[in-house]
Amino acid sequence: MTIETMSQCSKCRHFIEHKGDEPGCAAFPDGIPMPIGRNEHDHTKPYPGDNDIQFEQWVPEAQREEKQEP
Repeated sequence: MTIETMSQCSKCRHFIEHKGDEPGCAAFPDGIPMPIGRNEHDHTKPYPGDNDIQFEQWVPEAQREEKQEP
């Protein structure tokens, strides 16, 4: 049995589905490095070349609006 782990990238607000052949993001527009995509590096911490952009949890717009109301 093979168990696949979902990449941290798919839950990040900076993720871009696909740009060309490789998935990208605001930190890595030309392709996400394998250590990040394979969860070998926790991208809440800096990674070389990430343009000072790290993982931020994606929150649906409706939930963001709910949190902002007093």
